[in-house]
Amino acid sequence: MELTFKERISFEETIQMINDVTGSVFDTDSETNTSIYLPELYDYALGLSYVKYYGGYIPDNSSDNDYNIAINYLEEIKNTSNPQLISVKNAINEKIELKKAEIANSNINIVSRFDELAKPVIELLDTISEKVNKIDAEKLNKQLNKFNVKNLVDHYFNKRRFDEKMADKDDVKNNNTL
Repeated sequence: MELTFKERISFEETIQMINDVTGSVFDTDSETNTSIYLPELYDYALGLSYVKYYGGYIPDNSSDNDYNIAINYLEEIKNTSNPQLISVKNAINEKIELKKAEIANSNINIVSRFDELAKPVIELLDTISEKVNKIDAEKLNKQLNKFNVKNLVDHYFNKRRFDEKMADKDDVKNNNTL
């Protein structure tokens, strides 16, 4: 396939080329709305955009064919003296760096929000840990041995029975006054 390359492309084509290459090296997961940078696609995306915008190539969406054509012109792109193409490559690289910084910043924000939510829990656990460390296990054990478990359980049930009797008396009293 013989391509005829233009020396210059229009402003609209320049913007499209910058956006095409930049968009091709990032992938976004629609479920989690997270993006990832894929530098391994840079040469392919740059070469394909070059032959598309400067050479008039119409991609046939056959990845092997498009890849071969893109890579065949990659050396020409890298060694270009064309001021516009150099400017386009610089703009692409700057836009990629901005997008990478944006991704890194959003990851930091997610971690920061998690840290904000987790901070009270961590403080509570630290407080509990401090209190547990201050407990004298031997002294506590001696205190607990002084108590007769049977007496504690009996006291608990006797108290409940007493409270229930008092509640029943209150109910009877309330019904008699009505």
